Amino acid sequence: MLKHRVIPCVLLKDWQLTKSVNFEEFRTIGHPKVTARIYNSRNVDELIVLDIDASTNEAEGINLVTLSDIAEECYMPLTLGGGIKNLEHINELLKIGADKVAINTIA
Repeated sequence: MLKHRVIPCVLLKDWQLTKSVNFEEFRTIGHPKVTARIYNSRNVDELIVLDIDASTNEAEGINLVTLSDIAEECYMPLTLGGGIKNLEHINELLKIGADKVAINTIA
């Protein structure tokens, strides 16, 4: 029998980690660093964080400060995504500690 993997996918919006249903009705989970610690203590298999603010038209870019704070706390594989427009963005995310990078629109 295959092992079930627990892989939470959370959204970074307004400097907070949130969950949503169809990207509507956002529910705040909490502070990014604390949330990463909680997922560590619960032994999740992987964490996916998508910076949805970075992909909007008026965005200032990828929130590398908050994403690097999350990466410092993660002791599980970490996938980061959102607002990636070129190879430089991918390299920046890998440098701050991402194991994988999620791309969608630009692909």
